[in-house]
Amino acid sequence: MGGRLYVDFCGDERVVDAGGSLSFGRTADLVIDDNPYMHRVLGAFDYRDGHWLLFNEGSHTTLNVLERRSQFSGVGTGALGGVGHGGVRSDLRGGTHPL
Repeated sequence: MGGRLYVDFCGDERVVDAGGSLSFGRTADLVIDDNPYMHRVLGAFDYRDGHWLLFNEGSHTTLNVLERRSQFSGVGTGALGGVGHGGVRSDLRGGTHPL
């Protein structure tokens, strides 16, 4: 069912093959900010059983996910969520400010 994962973060484009993973955070595979208050690894995309999943590795940050068909969901701390086949957009917020 799955396939390749395409990630574009501010022009830093990554392609991850099925079976792989991509972490993101302050010192992860994909560095999204060097803010010392951000988690070293905030989250990760991981391919399992034919599907891409989004894991929230943070201890106090919710990952807000908006799918292309305008469905909104939140992935709470320590939780995981499925990544839709039509693409998703994830907005990360620290407090009240987007990262």
